[in-house]
Amino acid sequence: MAMNRLKEMRLKHHLHQYDFEKLGFSATTYRKSEQGVRQVSWYEWRKLADFYQVSIPYLQENDRYLVNCKYCKAKFKVYTKEEFDEYKFCPKCSHKTLTKKKEKD
Repeated sequence: MAMNRLKEMRLKHHLHQYDFEKLGFSATTYRKSEQGVRQVSWYEWRKLADFYQVSIPYLQENDRYLVNCKYCKAKFKVYTKEEFDEYKFCPKCSHKTLTKKKEKD
């Protein structure tokens, strides 16, 4: 299961797990969601992202990365390290001159 930033965000906002009951989460459900034991539905991700005023990929730690080819200057986006690792060569020019940097949310 993918890691997530739920605990980090909760602590940053000085909240407790039981504070999420108003969003429809019991303390136990929220704890299991933080630990990655429980699968969070898209609807629940949407509620949490709206609550924290961040994107769903940010909460899921699926941040976007900008990938640049030094040779042909092509730019494209990837969302995980695994996806970046799949690109052995630039999809546009086939050179292996790719660099990656985190895109701001």
